Amino acid sequence: MFKRFLKNKTSKMPLASMATTLVELMIVTSIMVVVVGSVLVFLISSDTSWEIGQNKLIEQQQARNAMSDIAGLLQYSSPNWTDSLGNDYPVSLSNGRIDFYVPVFYASCCPNNCSDPSVCLDAGGSTHDGGEIASLAKVTYKVDPNDSSKLLKKIGTSSESVIANDVNAVAFNCGCSGCSAVDDSCPIVDISITTQREGPHNLQSKIALRNQDVTLSSGVEIEEPQEGEF
Repeated sequence: MFKRFLKNKTSKMPLASMATTLVELMIVTSIMVVVVGSVLVFLISSDTSWEIGQNKLIEQQQARNAMSDIAGLLQYSSPNWTDSLGNDYPVSLSNGRIDFYVPVFYASCCPNNCSDPSVCLDAGGSTHDGGEIASLAKVTYKVDPNDSSKLLKKIGTSSESVIANDVNAVAFNCGCSGCSAVDDSCPIVDISITTQREGPHNLQSKIALRNQDVTLSSGVEIEEPQEGEF
């Protein structure tokens, strides 16, 4: 009898109640769709913002690393090296490019404490003390002519390397007011590196050259690529 009662109650459920239940279900479903959609939009926006922030940090770090790399070598250069024959090896600045020379020294064990005494000899066979300049290596930094977003580096005859990506502009100028070239009266280079993939970031520094009025001894070799090679 109890079963018959339930059957009668179920079969006699008003259509209005069923319609109300369906409307409520649709409302709840719509709310859930809106809530889930809002959460997804928030997550996607947060992920995009995080990615942009990471890219900015990477760009800034690349600019700082490039500046540190250039400064680390440039400070040991001279506005104009001169050898005993009167040949000059100056700092050269052009659009997006700098060329300069850094000294390479004889080993500190020279002249008498090296296991291989030949490392203390110059091309003419003369022996030198440790700390004397054995050669000059030409250093070049320039914007890649095939991809202006890359900054290239080359030392002597070694292979070129990329030291920064996402570069928007690189400028090398003499660092004194009204100057036109780096020389003994203005031994300073003004460097500016700008990246601009996610937003403009500019890093600028002035580097003072430590070696001035240095005349190289005879036998000093020059390590540099062939003209036009780089």
